[in-house]
Amino acid sequence: MANYDDVKATIMAEFEKMLDEGLTSLISNGPFSSSAIGRDIGKFINQEVSELRSSVGGKKTRSSVAKKQSDDDAEEKKHAKAAPTKTKKSSAKKATDDEVKEKPKRAPSAWNLYVKAKYAELKAADAEAGEKTNSKEMLSRIAAFWKIEQDDFKEKLKAQKEEEANELAMALENLGEDGEDQDE
Repeated sequence: MANYDDVKATIMAEFEKMLDEGLTSLISNGPFSSSAIGRDIGKFINQEVSELRSSVGGKKTRSSVAKKQSDDDAEEKKHAKAAPTKTKKSSAKKATDDEVKEKPKRAPSAWNLYVKAKYAELKAADAEAGEKTNSKEMLSRIAAFWKIEQDDFKEKLKAQKEEEANELAMALENLGEDGEDQDE
């Protein structure tokens, strides 16, 4: 029976012999076909490999190897029924329904608030005038107004936020210890 190392040594020796013959032919006879030498070497290697396969137990194709592997896996599963398989645990903790908290929305920027207010205002004005403008034109007009009114609008927003904070503080002061308003 052929051994892998024996076949490898034979192939290497034959390869060197064919290469030497090809180079000698080149030197003595002029141009030669390197593809012919490669073809001869390839034929020889295929022949040696097929002989090795036949001595080991037939030709092995990818499908026959895959089938044998799947048969081996199925047999292992039969013998290892009770053995639990370990799975990778996620590094992130899975949250239960009780633990899930809604992510608070980010407060709208001054620009977003301005666009919302100005869009409604301009749309109403256009409807009264009987004009129909598309969103792109509307936003261009709003941007032009924003450049002019930006500082004033931001001041108004700041004043509104301070007023809301003051009202909240007053409401908290008016709450009694039992959670009811003292005014009532």
